[in-house]
Amino acid sequence: MNLQPNEQRLRILQINMNRSEAAHLDLINRNLGKYWDIICLQEPHITKYGNIRTPKNFRQVYPV
Repeated sequence: MNLQPNEQRLRILQINMNRSEAAHLDLINRNLGKYWDIICLQEPHITKYGNIRTPKNFRQVYPV
């Protein structure tokens, strides 16, 4: 099996959003799947319905 070096790495972004809606929207409107496999958000912006916004093709996982 001949894999390229980038195919062997897990790309993780960890960022603190400080509950900022503008920062959160700026981040999710980027092409995140091109650069990151896992995105860990600290203090994400929470909508009035108690949810966080998630980009396409990503899944929310909440700690218990």
